[in-house]
Amino acid sequence: MGLEPISKESFACLVQELWPYVLEVGREGSYGEMTWFEFMIGASFYFFNKNKIDIQVVETGLGGRLDATNILMPILSVITSISLDHTAILGDTIEEITFEKGGIIKPQIPVIVSPQPYPEKVSKGFLIKSLKIKILN
Repeated sequence: MGLEPISKESFACLVQELWPYVLEVGREGSYGEMTWFEFMIGASFYFFNKNKIDIQVVETGLGGRLDATNILMPILSVITSISLDHTAILGDTIEEITFEKGGIIKPQIPVIVSPQPYPEKVSKGFLIKSLKIKILN
């Protein structure tokens, strides 16, 4: 909290408190087993809520549209470099990857898009989602 990381003791207590729910999700079966990332994000959200944290800076995992972090309603969304990474999951082109990463964008929530190496392709990817975005220079 603040600039201090969670203590090892607090983290251990958090895992111990939440682990039975992880096992239950796995047993229930319709969602599949929880990934490590999903557990860590869920545990973080629980910890922040329990400790009445006002503002969180949350980074997505791979993308945006199907990311576990997309459950949040942000006050601001920031999209950094869009490149040909995680193509097996996000898509083979800059436009497809932009479409996935643009999945974090919510109606009426401001968005900042950092300077991009392929601004025309990124703009096209946002247009596929019917989003009008200004990319910073």
